[in-house]
Amino acid sequence: MLPAATQGIEDQLDAAYELILHSKFEAARAILVPLDRRKPESGRAAFMLGLSYHQQHRYGVALPHFRRAVELEPDYRQTQHFLGYCLYYLGDGAGARKAFETFLEHSPDSPHTHFALGLVAYDDDRLEEARSCFVRAIELCGATPGLRQRRASAHARLADVDIRTGRLEAARRQLERAIRLNPALYGAYFKLSRVLTSLGEHEAARRAYERFLHVRDGVRAAKAATATSTATATSTAGR
Repeated sequence: MLPAATQGIEDQLDAAYELILHSKFEAARAILVPLDRRKPESGRAAFMLGLSYHQQHRYGVALPHFRRAVELEPDYRQTQHFLGYCLYYLGDGAGARKAFETFLEHSPDSPHTHFALGLVAYDDDRLEEARSCFVRAIELCGATPGLRQRRASAHARLADVDIRTGRLEAARRQLERAIRLNPALYGAYFKLSRVLTSLGEHEAARRAYERFLHVRDGVRAAKAATATSTATATSTAGR
């Protein structure tokens, strides 16, 4: 049985995590900021605070919290994965690669991290390494229902490698697989329209582009509605 004080901290961290999962970031930080001040030695609190910013794509703000989390609790390897993405989006490919590889030492079968390493390799023009990473991510996703979106993204990024290496028919197949797995992945329709144009299939390209516009607008509208609903709920809760 954990001491009562420790139980209290874990309960607060769990509550904050649930809020982050539901995109209630300000509410999560209302718990995490005071907790972080009271317990500056808690790597988990620092990680969760970083995560609350990371999920808002505020990578520059998240980064110092993740760095501190790594210093405080280096054995909590999950931090390395998110640190890697922060560094990647902030333009530090070498730092991102190191963080992702550190995480894989602990969790070698993470499809998300193999996918992330593929992104880094692709941006560095290490195309065959990128291909291997995306293929490995697809293999690790398998037929797991909860990993369909990640597998779809890996197929779409594998298509990017095929396009760069002139394998247009292979790129077409990868994009079609991505769309079957995740019909909301609107960028795949756009890429497919470009590939079909290059293959001389102009009518099919036109249909793919129209589908891209339709799906993109639908996804954006759904996100806007969700954001409005969340903001309304937060405002109501604060009254």
